[in-house]
Amino acid sequence: MWRKILNITILVLCAAALVVMVGFVETQQQTIRCKGLEIRIDYQGSESFITAEGLVSMIGRQQGDSLVGMRLSNVNIEQIRTALLGNVYVERGLVYTTVDGVIKVELTQRRPILRVINRIGQHFFLSSDGHMIPTTIDNSARVPLAHGYIDEIFNPTINLKPARPLDEEIDDCITILQKLFLMGQYLQEDSFFQALVDEVYVNPYGEFEIMPKTGGHVVAFGGIEDMEGKFDKLLAFYQKGLKENGWKKYKTINIKYKNQVVCSKNNIINP
Repeated sequence: MWRKILNITILVLCAAALVVMVGFVETQQQTIRCKGLEIRIDYQGSESFITAEGLVSMIGRQQGDSLVGMRLSNVNIEQIRTALLGNVYVERGLVYTTVDGVIKVELTQRRPILRVINRIGQHFFLSSDGHMIPTTIDNSARVPLAHGYIDEIFNPTINLKPARPLDEEIDDCITILQKLFLMGQYLQEDSFFQALVDEVYVNPYGEFEIMPKTGGHVVAFGGIEDMEGKFDKLLAFYQKGLKENGWKKYKTINIKYKNQVVCSKNNIINP
């Protein structure tokens, strides 16, 4: 009986101490002044579209004053978080304060995987998380170019990730930009084709034609059904067929059809 009373008393005292401690911390937070703003950006191996310096200036303008020296209680952390995560180049991020008065920002920048030029001449990137992001004058990410019969317009609010898994029927259920996003994802994950593919042309039938950086041929890829199988087939052909005959022998390499590689030869092969 006494042990039970003792245990209950200890729990009550611990709870009371916790309440007092939280109250003390909150009181201290009201008096702590901002000692600095630290921003860390993970560029995911891509070129920079945002900089720490630019974000510091943006936050300063938003808060109406220099943060350093302000009471943390007067700094609108949620407003800063909303503004940063609303940046079209930001994939995800954290904003928090430390007990000694430093505001810390940790951001991950979106990584471009394809550059797109649509039929009305808009230029934009597709990112690895499925968003459209603007191009900039100062930055040109080294990614394949997709162009041709692309009617969709730039809209950074859309997520291009398909709602259903990639299967044989998905090619008829998703948009051209969604298909390009899936192909861009594949290219980024395969070091060989990432280095090889220069352009992806969308023909009037909505099929893809790939132009490699090397060789004077075009790869008739078709739709994205069995995409991995098609790239495996193309890789096997490159490793064997082109090794024996050279890159300039073929004008078109057609891998649209299952278990087939159909080639047309160049009429004139320059030495």
